[in-house]
Amino acid sequence: MLDQAEIQKIIRENLPDADNDLLCRLTEEVEKEMESHAQLFIRNLLTQGSAKTRGALFNVDIKI
Repeated sequence: MLDQAEIQKIIRENLPDADNDLLCRLTEEVEKEMESHAQLFIRNLLTQGSAKTRGALFNVDIKI
């Protein structure tokens, strides 16, 4: 995942006139979205992914 500095750099590149307040609010929104998508991605892997993928998440060696 991107850290806060990387997120702010991308925002600044795309919105060079953004003030610090806007930069902070956008950064928080991006972080929330990334966390939400990460949770959904992991949940999908656990429920719909292959046995090998699910095993990798739990550091379990599954022979297929």
